[in-house]
Amino acid sequence: MNNLPQILRTIMAEKNIDENQFAKMIGSNKSLVKSWLDGKSKPRYKSLKAICKGLNVKADIVLGLEKQKKTVG
Repeated sequence: MNNLPQILRTIMAEKNIDENQFAKMIGSNKSLVKSWLDGKSKPRYKSLKAICKGLNVKADIVLGLEKQKKTVG
């Protein structure tokens, strides 16, 4: 999860979501989301699950094990 901040920022940018929207979407708070995006902490399992559900992406993508396919349209 070393690339987690960049992965999250990329997905958020693609979906046009800011930190506040992202925090609300996953049932978290902005300060915790900011600490993930700054690389100061890592999400726990429950938060990781919420991230994947909220952003509608597979855990492998969030964990950097698989690249996200760009959507065309």
